[in-house]
Amino acid sequence: MEVTGTTSRPRDDENSTVYLVEIPQSINEAYIIDKFSTAFGEVLCCEIGRQTRIGSLKFASHENAKKALAAESMLFSSDKGATLYKMNIKKKATATLFVEGNLESLYVTDIQNHLSKVFTGHWKCNVKSEIQDVLAFDCDFQAAEKTLVSQGISYNRHILTFYISVIYLEELPPSATSEKIANVFRSQIPTIGNINVIIRSDEGVALVLLPNSATKEQLLALKNIQIDNKKAMLFSEAVPKVYIEDIPLELFQQHRDILTGAIFDLEIFQGVITKVDLRIRERMAIVWLKDTTARCSVLGLCQSLAPILKGRPVLISAIRARPAIWEFDDEWYQSAQVPGSIDQYAADDPVFLRNWEPEIWKQWKSKYASDLAKAKDDRAISRVNQQIHGIRVTVMLATLSAIRNGYYYASEPNPAERITIHPPRQSSESFTFAALPPASNNIYNHTSVSVIKEDCLLAALSMKKKGLRPVVLNMASATSPGGGYRKGDGAQEENIFRRSNYFLSLDDPINPRCPTYPMAEFGGIYTPDVTVFRDSEDSGYAFRQEPFTMDFIAVAAYRKPWLQNNCLSFQDVAKTRRKIEAIFAIALHKGHDSLLLSALGCGAFQNPPNQIASIFLAVAQQYSRKFRKIVFAITEDHNSITTTNPAGNYDIFSLYLDHTNLGPGYSTTGYSTNGGDVLFWRLLR
Repeated sequence: MEVTGTTSRPRDDENSTVYLVEIPQSINEAYIIDKFSTAFGEVLCCEIGRQTRIGSLKFASHENAKKALAAESMLFSSDKGATLYKMNIKKKATATLFVEGNLESLYVTDIQNHLSKVFTGHWKCNVKSEIQDVLAFDCDFQAAEKTLVSQGISYNRHILTFYISVIYLEELPPSATSEKIANVFRSQIPTIGNINVIIRSDEGVALVLLPNSATKEQLLALKNIQIDNKKAMLFSEAVPKVYIEDIPLELFQQHRDILTGAIFDLEIFQGVITKVDLRIRERMAIVWLKDTTARCSVLGLCQSLAPILKGRPVLISAIRARPAIWEFDDEWYQSAQVPGSIDQYAADDPVFLRNWEPEIWKQWKSKYASDLAKAKDDRAISRVNQQIHGIRVTVMLATLSAIRNGYYYASEPNPAERITIHPPRQSSESFTFAALPPASNNIYNHTSVSVIKEDCLLAALSMKKKGLRPVVLNMASATSPGGGYRKGDGAQEENIFRRSNYFLSLDDPINPRCPTYPMAEFGGIYTPDVTVFRDSEDSGYAFRQEPFTMDFIAVAAYRKPWLQNNCLSFQDVAKTRRKIEAIFAIALHKGHDSLLLSALGCGAFQNPPNQIASIFLAVAQQYSRKFRKIVFAITEDHNSITTTNPAGNYDIFSLYLDHTNLGPGYSTTGYSTNGGDVLFWRLLR
């Protein structure tokens, strides 16, 4: 037995001994002797168990002991006097020890007898203990001390390890494990020693068995810990709770006290609620109940009675594990968690539980853009580019999370409203370049062509709102669906993937309908009904209040073709025209009256923009009056403005194509008074 003590004139009169339970770690034997001697009369000795924090106190007389027992408890202050402690005074001191297991009741008597032989004293199983998966044994505190300092005992091929204290963790994320919880505790209290964490993963709670009472005191002082960045709450005892789910959003828009009062007034909860915790984002409430009997009663009644909260039906359910509510915040970016690829995260990684914060992302993107402008050498430039790629991977992680959930919460103006993401209703369709019949033979008065400096998806949405039926050119990779979206590349295709569920149609490994790559050289992939639910990079990839659907044609330009005097070869001009003709043919075949195009291949693929613009003009002239509107949405980046193309793509495409009307009685541009094909054939010479 490990005890410490201070003694004076010991006597063997058991009637003069009392016991103190739950003695705080900061209070020692000398302090207790002084306080009890002053209050009740002379104390001869005091012994405190180091593990149990139970103390035996022997008075000089039986009368003094009777006075102490009559008082039942005493209040003590800490050394600094800031904290008051209450210690109960008992005639007998019984410690309750816990051991993990589901041993059958017929073995309990054998275990009791075995413990009595090994550690002496009287042992009895506490059959009233309601702790699941744990056996509780009552014994005197001296026997408990001996048991706790042992490293476990062997019994019937089992190693039984005993613990003196229990605490509870609640609101754990589904990703929590016993090892993660134990590691967090050890980081907070390095001297914690051996602990046993028993998780009930379906409920999102854990039982923590502790080797001494002092550890319990230290852990409860923490109040909560972070598990995978979710706050898990610490309690000294299990608190019976239930969820109220599917609370209508409009009820949360009232004052909190009104909703809380309405919950207290529900007939099913009459007289049994102790606390209500509202969770607006999750549209739910956590209701604390008086005891387990009340919880069982409430859940039982709910099977036959549908609760009505302020005229609206709600669901009352048992506690279960729920995803964490936490963000991609400054801590995420500051802690150098810059991912290299989405592939490094398993499907159940807690990163998919984070909420998106567009303003924070914009701040970090701005910081890295500034760092890139200041970078003086290749190493510094490479490091910053890696960081920019990393934060774009973070964007894709949030997109994947929303798609897997099937919903998201808009960044503004109503962040509590859940918005559904519908999967594509039609599969993608691959085309090789061939004569495709048009969906209709409509002939328009003219075809309007314009060039704008605008995000391609927002520009297409604007066309759709005007009654047009546009299809968007996805300037794709010929071999990899989505290009480098998995590792945060910044071109147009990757940007579209980060903002929509496009990847489900082109790069979903469990979708057998996805097209086969590489795509046909002179063909494309048509994908209808893609849901766009995030805004542009300039907005911080904010989640939209109103998602919209859009159709796409994926066509790949030639990657870094051979150039002479910054011009394509005769052969590459002809082949590029066939690619662009495929865009127009597929769009017409699928019944689109408008095109949203861009500077195909004029960024990282390094095609010369003046020739690409000329080819587009020639093909547009070829399809004159078959489309109502053709819009080129062009934005500049570090790939489009180079030493060989210092003006960028927008100015060149504007020069060739902006404010152009194609049809009888219209000239094209000042560059080609005789039509686009004249200019095209000049390029071939």
